[in-house]
Parts: sequence; structure tokens; C-alpha cells
Amino acid sequence: MDTGPDPFPDPDRATWCALSEVVGDRYRISIATAPGHWAECTFPATADMTHPRAVTTAVERFTGRHVTTVTPGRPQGDGCPSFRLTLGEEINAMTQTPDTEIVVRTFTENGCIITAVIADPADAQQTLYGTVTRDGLLVGSYYCADRVWQRDWRIVVPGNQQICLGSESEAVYVLTTAGSEGAGQ
Repeated sequence: MDTGPDPFPDPDRATWCALSEVVGDRYRISIATAPGHWAECTFPATADMTHPRAVTTAVERFTGRHVTTVTPGRPQGDGCPSFRLTLGEEINAMTQTPDTEIVVRTFTENGCIITAVIADPADAQQTLYGTVTRDGLLVGSYYCADRVWQRDWRIVVPGNQQICLGSESEAVYVLTTAGSEGAGQ
């Protein structure tokens, strides 16, 4: 008989428990960290995001280890889905080795100069962040909030407004096409 998730896992064990719920247009994930203590994070409720994927991403970010299994548990409280997650080895999304290389690439698109800082371009090709300028003025910058999955791209425009997008190309497109009027409009 399933007794539901262990609400207070021992941090030294490989089992963690999490709750997932949709609040507005975001997934809110609560991870049991200790008796009476929960860590929370949110993700955009995109078409490819599911409760298991949301809890997997949250626990991997929180622990720095790969999730190997996700087992649904009994709904908690107001019907919030619960999950038990088993962890494996550490995540090394960008292992720093002597071969790791950081380069800056600049290109022009739609009258804007895009400058991107890229890690290990021969292998991982992970953009760390980029800036977009038009006529020497900053239009905005962009970065990847989830470098493990290479999604949840954020753009930051003057005034510190942040907009979440699905890909690097979408971020560059928004900044280069809306740059003359302001990306938030």
C-alpha cells in the first residue's frame, strides 16, 4: 500500500519529495528539504512542461544531481500532485576543463549588433548571455535561466523589465524587432 511521499527526506539519501501545482500561467514546485521546511521555485507553464518535468527540473536545480526516477504519489492538500524523485550522479552541465573555451561572437541582425558570450563552442555551444545594441545604444540583454535544458530564455530591457521566452532565437528576435520601440511594448 502506498503511504504517499516521505515529506521529510534525509538530505544524504537519494530520495526527494516535491509537490507541483499550476498557479496562473506558472508551475509552482515545493521541495521538502527538512521537517517543516520547503524550497519553492516556479516555471512558465509552457506547452512542453508537465508536472513531472517541472518537479524534475526543480529538484535537479536544487540538488545539482540528475533525477533518475519520478514516481507519482497521492495528491496532497487541495489535490496538488505529489512526487517521489530518486537522484543519481551529479550534473556537470559545463565541466570546467583545460579544453573549455569562452568566446565572444558578434553579428548583425535587423540593424542591431548582437554580442554573445559562448562557452565551449566546439562542444556544448552554450550561450551564457548576450547583448543587443542599436546605433550604439543598449536595446537589452538576454540569458538562459535553465542552462541544463537550454530553455527559459530571459531578456532584460532598460528599466530592468524581464520577459521570459522559449529559445535564444526568440530572445534575439524580440530584441532586434522591438528594439527601436522598446521590447516591453
